[in-house]
Amino acid sequence: MSGCTGSVTYYTCLYEGGGDIGGGDDDCDGTCTDCESTDWTSDGIGREAKTVATCNTDTCECSKMSSRRCIASYYGLAFPQLGSTGTGCTRCPSPGTSVAGDNRTITKCYSTRGSDATGTFEYTQNCYYTSE
Repeated sequence: MSGCTGSVTYYTCLYEGGGDIGGGDDDCDGTCTDCESTDWTSDGIGREAKTVATCNTDTCECSKMSSRRCIASYYGLAFPQLGSTGTGCTRCPSPGTSVAGDNRTITKCYSTRGSDATGTFEYTQNCYYTSE
């Protein structure tokens, strides 16, 4: 667009007592109650969940987002199909494993390098599964 300089000037107006004009809460002290994030914890077979909490210090309102992922040695979307009683995570074929959070498909499952269970074969690198 001609005539544009690519710069924008804006001002944030504040009351003398603090807080944005037209926003915020006069009773807000900049903190939120019950606004704690959590670490990953078990949320069913092969799945874990965590909560990420964010406090809006202008309004003292807390926003929470829940995340789910399949744990190591499982793969899937971590959300079951509608009507399913499962967790959406499936165990990698034995002796396979996977990395938690980077394991949406079976192709993320692998046998670790080293000897196989019988001691007959030696994997020189991690051996990944295919989708076939």
